[in-house]
Amino acid sequence: VRSLIISHIRPFDIYSEGEVAEGMEEAFRRSGLSACGGAFLSARRRSDAAETTEKWFARGIRILLRENLKAPAASVDRLPAVFFAKGDKAILDQPLAATLHSRVNRAVCPGDPWISATKAALAYAGEKGLAVVSSYGNVPYSVVCTLALAGPLVVVCPEVLPFMASVTRPEIAAFLEDLSHSGRILFLSAYSPGRVSDLNTRRIERDRLIAGISTVLLAGEIRKNGNMERILSEAKARGTKTVHFSGEGETLANSPAHGEPDKSGRIVTIRPVAKRKFEHAAPELEQLAKGSRYLIHYTRACPGPWPGQKILDYCRSLVHGDRDSTHTAFDTLMRIIEERRVRGGARLTRGNCPVVSFTECVPREVRDLTEWRPALVRWSFEPYGVAFPLQSLFRMGARPVIYAVEAAYQDLSEELRHLFQLQSPSGRTWAPEKEWRIKGDLEISDSLGREMVIIVRTLDEARKVEECCGFRTALAGL
Repeated sequence: VRSLIISHIRPFDIYSEGEVAEGMEEAFRRSGLSACGGAFLSARRRSDAAETTEKWFARGIRILLRENLKAPAASVDRLPAVFFAKGDKAILDQPLAATLHSRVNRAVCPGDPWISATKAALAYAGEKGLAVVSSYGNVPYSVVCTLALAGPLVVVCPEVLPFMASVTRPEIAAFLEDLSHSGRILFLSAYSPGRVSDLNTRRIERDRLIAGISTVLLAGEIRKNGNMERILSEAKARGTKTVHFSGEGETLANSPAHGEPDKSGRIVTIRPVAKRKFEHAAPELEQLAKGSRYLIHYTRACPGPWPGQKILDYCRSLVHGDRDSTHTAFDTLMRIIEERRVRGGARLTRGNCPVVSFTECVPREVRDLTEWRPALVRWSFEPYGVAFPLQSLFRMGARPVIYAVEAAYQDLSEELRHLFQLQSPSGRTWAPEKEWRIKGDLEISDSLGREMVIIVRTLDEARKVEECCGFRTALAGL
């Protein structure tokens, strides 16, 4: 309804109260709605609206009607009535091409077929002189933006235009800022400020909008009976040109996607997504620990960007096939070694205080605690980590976790709340993990580096660590 009203407002001087009132009344009438009434026309609301509008204009934000998009004729009536835009509107004079993929595994590898298909599709777009349409919010769209960085590029936002919003997630804001400075680009949003639909609905609307404004659709890894297949079928019925790509390049229009369907029918890439569980005890580490106590920070796979890594840099690493871009548990371990820092996180702890977690459990003990956690797309433990002498970490502020019932959290002081762990969420207990925590990041000084031990799974990995930095290593399993 907001978009419909906005699309019927004729230009007027925002400081002329008479024109504001007349323009609003006329827009409601032309939209087929009753008169807007005095609530929209109070002096305060006019003043606030004028001030906000001036700020948006100063940021280069403009309004486009669907007729301005020059979309394929068959799609125009299906498009939203109005768009908010920022950037180079001249891009819309070119034919547009969108690269579409079904949802992919969160654990991404540079060798995944959809990445090769995306590279082939973008090369095709360049050869044909097509401007690229993409978005953000998932890895495939972000990779398309990265490959099309020099422009011309249209980015369809699955939310209110971020440059108009009062709050934007920091990682998204940084990604869009990087794109803004990179080449010819136009940001589009079909959402006017105010309440919007839920995220899943907006993602489907975004995908349909991308297909609707595109002259050519470049189809990559498409799941059978999924949302993208329906969007492609609708586009073909409207006469939109569709070219399919696989990891090997351009294919026939009806070629199947790579991979095999799981029980739900989803196409999945044929490759392992996580390391297997521990298989054996680690006599080297246990021998090392005799007579002294160690706390171990186990590393795990990290789907998506590293903590502190920009989305653009992550996508570049995938496109370039960097050795550590898969973000396995061993990659995470090597990042810690190279940075000389264990980064704290607050995702799985109460409150908003970043912590680094450790355990007293050696690999043999965590073997039985290891399980696959689908929501996190990773194992609870993997056979990689950094072991530090307990006394050294204790002096730096590390303390054991407080396993307690819900009511106990409010009784804890602010200094101790980062140690709280609910004793039995959903009927289970975390106490066997023997967890310790330290606030913030753990900086690995030279003296702490001389004391620590790097835990790896294979002798080859141990050699890589020793060649890289000379730190002591121990095997978690043979």
